[in-house]
Amino acid sequence: MKKWILGVSFLMVMLASCSKDNDEGTPQSSTLTGEGAELKFSSNVLSSIVVEVEATRATTRGPLVSFENNSRIGVFGIPGIDGGTGESCNLRDCKNESDFQKYLFNGQYTYVSGYDELQSEYQATYPSRANPALYLYGYYPYTEKAEYREIAGSTQWAVPWQLDIDNMANTIDYLYTGEQFVKYSEWGLTPVTLAFQHALGRIDFRFFTTNMAVLNANYSVQSVSVTCISGKKGWMAITNGDLSFTTETFTSTYKVTDGSIAWNTPGEPAARFMFSPTGTLIKKVTCVMKSGAGVTKEYEIFDSEYSGYTIPVRKGEITNMKIRFLPKDASISSSVNVNSWESSATIDKDIKLQ
Repeated sequence: MKKWILGVSFLMVMLASCSKDNDEGTPQSSTLTGEGAELKFSSNVLSSIVVEVEATRATTRGPLVSFENNSRIGVFGIPGIDGGTGESCNLRDCKNESDFQKYLFNGQYTYVSGYDELQSEYQATYPSRANPALYLYGYYPYTEKAEYREIAGSTQWAVPWQLDIDNMANTIDYLYTGEQFVKYSEWGLTPVTLAFQHALGRIDFRFFTTNMAVLNANYSVQSVSVTCISGKKGWMAITNGDLSFTTETFTSTYKVTDGSIAWNTPGEPAARFMFSPTGTLIKKVTCVMKSGAGVTKEYEIFDSEYSGYTIPVRKGEITNMKIRFLPKDASISSSVNVNSWESSATIDKDIKLQ
């Protein structure tokens, strides 16, 4: 699995390995004294999910086949009672390790190729008592640096995040699940699905031409650069994916590996950028082109001072930038077509090559 995770969500399956008592609906004790039924996480991915953000638009992303070998996932688990009576189910209120289920205080799970279950050094379990349940919170990628700190005005558990501004192709797709309340009496041995969500917003750049002269000149995109006001690094809240950071102006670059120009219709994304969905303003976008003769030149795609529109960055969504290259003497019969975010989240732009 590449660091760019394409699914709107991917699914992690949880199995309890001991059968539940048919009379009382409670798990049998495991070999661990004082613990309930064992808790296991499957490495299988079941499907992708369609997320309808508004009635007028929907977006899907392809399902994952599997995790990249040795990918690590973090899981927090808080003991609960079926019905929630007398239990604290808010991750923000649980500050100490003693507040969490054993082995689920930032538990580390690793995907190992060839295994059906995520691997862990320790065996987590359900609470061993009547009507056991767990409040689970997952995130990706796992880190030992989880901290109880202030995020968006609330003290809570968070993990660090950081963009790779030198080559955005290496930026990690930070994920979180939010809260999942799992009742043993309801699920038993049935797999429990955890759906991950994206904490960042994404901008994809697709390049094409409708001019045969441009196509025959064998132009290719070498890199794309985005200048913005946003944050390079900070902390991600495990509860809801909120991000904290110090705002600054910076330029990030995506080094394109396949920059060939598609014919007639936009091709696959040649460059992908991810930024915080809050507090981000895209100021300028440029690309470096190389002709078949080996001549390189930088072209401006977007400038917020003159373009008359903004490039949106929204949580868990993709803004598609469709860039059409034309010869320098081409005439453009109409203004740049900028579709609103509400309708299709697509921005079309014509660039004249010189």
